[in-house]
Amino acid sequence: MGRLFSFVAGSLMGGILGVAAVVMLTPVSGQDVRDALRKEFSTIIDEAKRAAKTKTAEMEKQLADLRGETAA
Repeated sequence: MGRLFSFVAGSLMGGILGVAAVVMLTPVSGQDVRDALRKEFSTIIDEAKRAAKTKTAEMEKQLADLRGETAA
């Protein structure tokens, strides 16, 4: 378990440092970078919400099937 935690912590730290380096070394203005990041994060959040909604519906159907209920 300790090795897994170390790997995950190292990966997160590396990702954060990588993002910081890109933001600091990019030739694009700060506002453009922030706008691009905001748009990308918005897309990721929308995809995650859509996936969660799909998975929730799937699990509710499975639960109804297990309970012997019929889905209308």
